[in-house]
Amino acid sequence: MIARPCIELLFEHGEFTAADTARVSRTLVAYSSGIWAYGLLHVLVRAFYALHDPVRPTMTATVMVFVNLALNLSLVWTLQEAGLGWATAICAALQCVWLAAILSRRLGGLDWRGVGRSLGKSLLATAVMSAGVLVAMRLMPTLESARMTALLLTAVPIAVGAGLYAATAGVMRSKEFGQLLRRSA
Repeated sequence: MIARPCIELLFEHGEFTAADTARVSRTLVAYSSGIWAYGLLHVLVRAFYALHDPVRPTMTATVMVFVNLALNLSLVWTLQEAGLGWATAICAALQCVWLAAILSRRLGGLDWRGVGRSLGKSLLATAVMSAGVLVAMRLMPTLESARMTALLLTAVPIAVGAGLYAATAGVMRSKEFGQLLRRSA
């Protein structure tokens, strides 16, 4: 949501133009859509290693290299460099689904109900955060300095979003958010 002002703030000066900001912003959005999968992959792969089974994650990763290549070649024509980001994010998500399904079978099932509750709380907190970020961005004044405007459009929505996410997760008693707070204290 704040990709454009963030890229503008960090890079748009000198020979880096508004057109470059637009292209990099689209690419950032594409890659960042897979953040959840990139993180989850580490957990899933470690679970397989804990079960003394490094072969399955290696096999899925190998297959995903070829899927990623096919998607890269397909999406780069229509989405330019953002297509590479979307291909990577899609492959990471597919690999998570594949490994989770194998792990679930191997362990005789996972606590999918608990995963669903946690996911629901995270999605609700994310929706509240997103609404707050959108409102904050719309209420931001446009200043004479484009850099100051970009700074405001980056810093204020981040603060608003983080506060709303924390408040919503706290009200819903999100177990994972509580663990995060305890670890950082």
